[in-house]
Amino acid sequence: MDLLITFAAFFVLALFIRAAAGASSGETFPYDRHTYLLSKAERSFIGVLEQAAPQHTRIFSKVRMADVICVRKGTRNPLRFFNRISAKHFDFVLCDARSSEVIAVIELDDSSHRSNRSRRTDEFKNNAAEAAGVPLIRIKAARSYVVTDLRLRLSEFQPDDGPVAGTAAAAWRAANHARAADAATGTNTNTGTGSGVFRQVETGVNDGES
Repeated sequence: MDLLITFAAFFVLALFIRAAAGASSGETFPYDRHTYLLSKAERSFIGVLEQAAPQHTRIFSKVRMADVICVRKGTRNPLRFFNRISAKHFDFVLCDARSSEVIAVIELDDSSHRSNRSRRTDEFKNNAAEAAGVPLIRIKAARSYVVTDLRLRLSEFQPDDGPVAGTAAAAWRAANHARAADAATGTNTNTGTGSGVFRQVETGVNDGES
């Protein structure tokens, strides 16, 4: 009996040592790094996007949806709605460079957006962004882009105190103030049904091809 207990103790000790050795060798962290943060299409586009962005703005890439929009206070079962945005991201986010205030989000639609699953995800992003009052711009991926065309498309998102106050930026702030007032009074004037100021903005930027 004593021999059996001793054997069992050694067996448990051996398992413990093996587990500790596995932890120290990195087996519990089976991760590799991605070589690139952005896809080839996104890398091609962001250079043009940075040139076209309005003055006093900054572009961020692959931003988690939950860092741009949030679940409204008072929502029943908020964790369910949070989970739907916690594992998805926006391709690019346009912010005020001085305050980091979100002005708009930009989705680059390449060939990966053609699957049924991707289309459902795109539709969810459209509806969620609109409900939160965040303008969403969709741009079709192309082999090349014309900076002036994209700059014209983004000019309406110029921060209010810039050289030319952008109508979309002004509307965004007005809607934000309205939502803050709603939160204070417990009302909700944003139905998220598509009838508000913020609608999906689609643009087929000239790709420079003849």
